[in-house]
Amino acid sequence: MKKYKFELIRVRVMTGATKELETITNEYSKKGWEFKSAQYFIDILCFMLVFEKNES
Repeated sequence: MKKYKFELIRVRVMTGATKELETITNEYSKKGWEFKSAQYFIDILCFMLVFEKNES
């Protein structure tokens, strides 16, 4: 069975978020989650990260 996790990250500017996004992605990766995609919402200055995990 596949599980999905969604994480919203608020940022002030898109270019300043790189380190924070990398840190969060690495944290989830250590827990067995695979990064799938990222969506940037300019109107609320927020990224949505999508992670997937296969469990049997």
